[in-house]
Amino acid sequence: MANRHPSNAGKLTQEQRAAGGRKSQGRTPAWLRELAQERTEAAIQTLEQIMLGKKQPSRSRVAAAEALLNRGWGQPKQPIELTTGAQAERIAALEAALAGEMGIDEAIAFAMRPDEAAGGSVGRELESGGTGGAGE
Repeated sequence: MANRHPSNAGKLTQEQRAAGGRKSQGRTPAWLRELAQERTEAAIQTLEQIMLGKKQPSRSRVAAAEALLNRGWGQPKQPIELTTGAQAERIAALEAALAGEMGIDEAIAFAMRPDEAAGGSVGRELESGGTGGAGE
């Protein structure tokens, strides 16, 4: 395998020169990716040894366990709040109407009321059918 040595990392191979001399910016070189993939099993075994090693610091054991879990199951999902308080209230009103807990007209009126935090524009945009973008 050509160009595997780190001292050659910045140099173009003959194939790269033939292809126009361009190197991919920000990408892991193929030789390094292949080398790392060849060492995957040993790396996993090392993480396992650290995780199970009774003499290892607990911080190291936890880090190794997290690394193994993340590689095996992916990183845990993080919840993201996408609505403001006013938006959440509007959504709750519309959900209440769908569940029959509130009249549909009452829910629509509530959802379309002007939002104080937005200068009263949200409700007016909904009433006019516009999006509030430029040119309206």
